Amino acid sequence: MNDFTIIMTITLYCIIVIPLSGYLSNILTTFAVSKGLVTRQTMLIPIAVMIAIPVIFVVNDYKEKDLNEVISFNIDKVDYVQIDHRLRTDELEDAKTLSELLSQYRVKKMKDREWNSDVSKEKGYTITIYPKDSNPIIASIYEDRLHTNDGDYYEVVNGPIDMSWFDKLYDQY
Repeated sequence: MNDFTIIMTITLYCIIVIPLSGYLSNILTTFAVSKGLVTRQTMLIPIAVMIAIPVIFVVNDYKEKDLNEVISFNIDKVDYVQIDHRLRTDELEDAKTLSELLSQYRVKKMKDREWNSDVSKEKGYTITIYPKDSNPIIASIYEDRLHTNDGDYYEVVNGPIDMSWFDKLYDQY
């Protein structure tokens, strides 16, 4: 996540989630008191659940996943694929091959501070996938890491990514 996203998430959490949770807690507490259900144990369970839910989302976000999960697209709905803003291919076979290439690798999300922005010594390509019915999917793919258009950074767990597919595509066109 970039800094703006983090600030917006915290702001929305403070403005919406916390007050809404307080309001709902007040309603539940009033109901529980009126029914005589209030005990220490009955109040600990909802508190534990409310704490656990955000933790589960954060842990799930940083777990290892398939690269084609991160760069997800429907092959049949791809209009064209652009590489390094220069090469453009609308061949369905190229989209299939790209999907197969991505499916071979597993990635793990990195924190923003772990990303080294100096990529001048790394071989990499920027791919842009243009689906027919949605926004483009953009990713800068390097041998050992990648950066997606949603601002997230990933390290390749079982890399390095074979860049020869991109090289062959360049030679082909």
